[in-house]
Amino acid sequence: MAGDDYKRGTGRGHRPERRISVRGVRREQPDLRKLAQALIALAQAQAEAEAQAQAAIQPRATSTGLTVSKEAA
Repeated sequence: MAGDDYKRGTGRGHRPERRISVRGVRREQPDLRKLAQALIALAQAQAEAEAQAQAAIQPRATSTGLTVSKEAA
């Protein structure tokens, strides 16, 4: 539904996919701030994906009236 909000909000429709290229630049010292930000963003995206996967599984198991114990999982 988020795509629908974008479409209604701007009147332009969906934006096209972007192509991003990355080039490495050799430096004496690595930019630790950029590396940390990238690592944090990656961890957040992974945690969100895991949470969404868990949320997709959870309602199906409980909708039948069955409960799944942690030992069985």
